[in-house]
Amino acid sequence: METIKAGAYELQCEKNREFQYKLGRVLVHYCFSGGKDYLPTDEKLFLAAVVRALSDVVNISGIMVDITPHCISRQHWGEDIEEAISNATQILLDDNNELPITLHSTFHALKELLDLERDSDQTGGREDKNILMTIFKNTRDSSGYYGKTWRISSKMVADIEKNIIPSLDSKNPGVKYFIKILAEKTKKYLEKTLK
Repeated sequence: METIKAGAYELQCEKNREFQYKLGRVLVHYCFSGGKDYLPTDEKLFLAAVVRALSDVVNISGIMVDITPHCISRQHWGEDIEEAISNATQILLDDNNELPITLHSTFHALKELLDLERDSDQTGGREDKNILMTIFKNTRDSSGYYGKTWRISSKMVADIEKNIIPSLDSKNPGVKYFIKILAEKTKKYLEKTLK
């Protein structure tokens, strides 16, 4: 009996990770407007922009979310990110009990996608990382890039549009709509970093 429960739990965890991965790929895709736009190469800038955008989506008291630049302070950057994610996802998950279960699952997966993990680096400090930054880096590195900006490859655009977006759509079209809104707001913050 315990083995069946453990197996079901592992399967559910795998499904959750797969869903997070799909959300992350689609978010990166929409930030590129289907391969038309350029983004900064720095994954930390990308994550900060997504977190600010999420705060905008839930309209946290109408205030600007202040995130210390990673180059100035890793610790404050990480703490600022965590606070903004906590505030935004608490509003999404706690105050919206009437949400359809699929959107509730989406917001929960998004929180896990954005959550930071800490590793000690070789200099005795700490390095922040998360699933979304990993997806961003992997997409960037496999697209080939030069300089401070990059664009998603046409091969990846085709794969995401053919395989990933339809699978999200089949479960709930509201998921794709939410990710599109989040991407549009993210792009606004990223455009400021390119100026």
